[in-house]
Amino acid sequence: MKRKIDWKYSFLVLALVVGFIFSKEYDQEILGYIKSFFEHPSLILYIGAGTIIIGLAHKIKYRKIVFKSTMTFNDFNAPITEIFALILYPLTLVGSLTFAKGLFFQCIYGITYFPLFSGIDLWFIGGITSYLLYMSIMELYKNIVETFTKLIVKPVTPIPTQKPNDTPN
Repeated sequence: MKRKIDWKYSFLVLALVVGFIFSKEYDQEILGYIKSFFEHPSLILYIGAGTIIIGLAHKIKYRKIVFKSTMTFNDFNAPITEIFALILYPLTLVGSLTFAKGLFFQCIYGITYFPLFSGIDLWFIGGITSYLLYMSIMELYKNIVETFTKLIVKPVTPIPTQKPNDTPN
C-alpha cells in the first residue's frame, strides 16, 4: 500500500502550530487588541444596528414580513414571529458580546463585572456566552450570505430516451 501526503491536513497542522507560536509570542498584543475591541465606545451601536439592518434587508428580500388587509390569527402569527426574530437576534448578539466583555475583563484584568459569581459560575456563563455568540454569528452569517448573493439554479435538461424500434427486423 502506497501513501501520499495529505496536503490539506498538513497545512492545517502547520497553521495550528504557527497560530500557537504566534499567540504565545504576541499574547500581550493580542490581549490589547481584544481589549480595545471591547472598549470601543460605539461597539454595541454598530453591532446592533448592523445586525438589524442586515436582518431587515434579508426579511424584505425574502418577503417574510407581509401584512394583508384580511388576515386570520394564524396569518398574523407569521409576520409577528419574524418581527420578534428581527429584534431578538441583535439583542442576543449584543447581550452575548456584553457577557464576553465582562468575562474577558474579569478573568484577564481582574475587573469585577460579575460580583456575585466566581469559579464554576463563570465557567457556566462562559459556556452560555460561547453558545449564544456562535448561534448569533451563524445566523448573521446566513443572513449576509442569503442577502448579498443570488441562488443560481441551472435548469436540468432531461436525458433523451431512445424510442424502441417499431419495425421488426
